[in-house]
Amino acid sequence: MRKRFRITIEGEVYEVEVEMGSSLSEKNFLEFLSGAKVLKREEIGKTISMRRVLDKNAILSPMSGRVLSIKVKEGDSIQKGDVVVVLESMKTQVEITSHLNGVVEKIMVNEGDFVKTNQIIVKVK
Repeated sequence: MRKRFRITIEGEVYEVEVEMGSSLSEKNFLEFLSGAKVLKREEIGKTISMRRVLDKNAILSPMSGRVLSIKVKEGDSIQKGDVVVVLESMKTQVEITSHLNGVVEKIMVNEGDFVKTNQIIVKVK
């Protein structure tokens, strides 16, 4: 679901449209904005995505593609570097690895699903 927001920065009014998903609520988005720093256009490429800030305990898909296989199950202990999901993107198999140590709390995708860049695929606790 998309939501529109009007934001005023230094007297300038901007309209933004945000894709709200299961992990990005309006409350989270507004909390993020309240502490946001205004950047010059040339600084934008140096920032991390808002989703990465909001979902510190999530493994995200670095690219769009189809989920070929899921290598973990809920309750599994994982370490940094463990393969959690295998994607197929542009006819290439890509192993998605964990950047966290922890326990798989929830698997957010199913085999055969198409995922987008920065979509949450696994939540870790």
